[in-house]
Order: sequence, then C-alpha cells, then structure tokens
Amino acid sequence: MDLSNYVDVAERIRIFKGLYPTGSLQPVDPARPYWVETIGDRTFIVYASAAYRTPDDPRPGIGLAWEPFPGRTPYTKDSELMVCETSSWGRAIVATLAADTQRIASRQEVENRIQQAPAKKETRAKLGEKAQPTPADATLDYPTEPSLPAPSKAQVQYIRRTAQALADDLQTTEQSLLDGLCGCDPQDLNPEAVRFVIEALTRGRQDKNKVEIDAETGRVTIRE
Repeated sequence: MDLSNYVDVAERIRIFKGLYPTGSLQPVDPARPYWVETIGDRTFIVYASAAYRTPDDPRPGIGLAWEPFPGRTPYTKDSELMVCETSSWGRAIVATLAADTQRIASRQEVENRIQQAPAKKETRAKLGEKAQPTPADATLDYPTEPSLPAPSKAQVQYIRRTAQALADDLQTTEQSLLDGLCGCDPQDLNPEAVRFVIEALTRGRQDKNKVEIDAETGRVTIRE
C-alpha cells in the first residue's frame, strides 16, 4: 500500500504550529477528555480533541477518533488511549483546514488498521469463516465494501514468488511470512492491502535486514 499521500500527525502538528504559533491542542472537554463506548460486543476508547488556532479561538477544529480496546496488535495493545489521542489531534488539525484534507486518516491510523489484519483472520478462522482482511473501522477514508475487485493473478503470483524467496533468505516459510505480514491468503487481499504487501515484500527482498519478526506474535514488519 502506498502511504506517501498520507500525512502523519507529527507533520500535521508542525504545519499547524507554523500557521498558528499561539495555537494549541486540547481536549474538547478537559474534565472528560475520553470515554468508553460499547457497541454490540466491541469496546472502543473515544477521544475528542480541539485545535485552537489562538488562545481565544471561538470555533476550534474538532477531531474525534476511537480505538478498539483492548488493542489487537503489539503496536496498539496497552497504548490504546495514546494512539486514540494522537489520531484525534490529527483530525482536529484537518478540521481547521490547516492540513491537506485529501487523506483525513493519518499515516499512523492506516498502518494500525493494516497491522490488525492478522487478528481479524484469527477471529474469523475460529468462526469457520473465510478471512477477509478488509479494514472495517470507521477511521479509514478509503472504500472497504466487499465489492472491491480481487487481486489480479499476476499480483498474487508476484506476492507468492517474492514471499517464498524472502522466506528462504530468512530461513522461514512462505506461509509464516505472509501470515505475519498480512494475515491471509494473497488472493483475499483488498486493493489497498495488495499494494502495501507488494511494496513491503519488494523492500524486504532488496534488504532483508529491514525485516523484523516478533518472536512472540509472529508479526512481520518490513521497514521503509
């Protein structure tokens, strides 16, 4: 997946401070900066942030974000509130029109959703359902409908061939590598995830030292 069009929160803050030197990021309600919502059998931490352009800004930008609790990846577990707060900051800044609105979801949000794919697969496997690693959380702004086109045969072949070669380099198996990277069979990936997996595997083949495998979870990260 190409994340080059997604601006991270640190960059949004830099832009915001450049435009509004006296601005600040604060909870909408300092007495209740976050709260817990239960929807069906799922629990979320919700955070509401306000981006004040000046100390007396009458209409600050408001940003809301939520994060599943408990976090479903090593990157969000035990850091759910901090992740949620950061996401809401980025959205509050966008609401002031101080940052590019083409991609409202921040780079961190998209990466977090991609990283949750293995957990989604495990849950569905227990239910006897076919894995569908399409991100379903409301914080994403790209389409997630089941009608998205399936990967092409060439894309699937490239992923399998490159994963096998990389797995040989790392002395592991193709299946373990793909499970840790995307959590499903390549043919079940959605278009956004296909691009992410292809780019990640390509980086790994170019430099296997960029590949990190978590010994406990099996989670595979391929650094840029």
